Amino acid sequence: MKKVSSILLFVILFSCSNEHPAATELCDCYTLVHRELESEKGNQIMDSCEQLLQTNINNLKGTPELDIFFGALNNCR
Repeated sequence: MKKVSSILLFVILFSCSNEHPAATELCDCYTLVHRELESEKGNQIMDSCEQLLQTNINNLKGTPELDIFFGALNNCR
């Protein structure tokens, strides 16, 4: 019972956060794209960002964390 309470408390506290580590990493990637938008390097970085996005979606698919991820991602856009 103690484990269940601890897990529930963790989920509640985590879901109240506006941040998600994977979303923060992706936001940083998009920031780099905008800095390098005019160069060839910008296209390469954008490809990496899109790959990172797909990886995160696949890893979080079917979990409540996916909604948190998208919420945090929308906050940084």
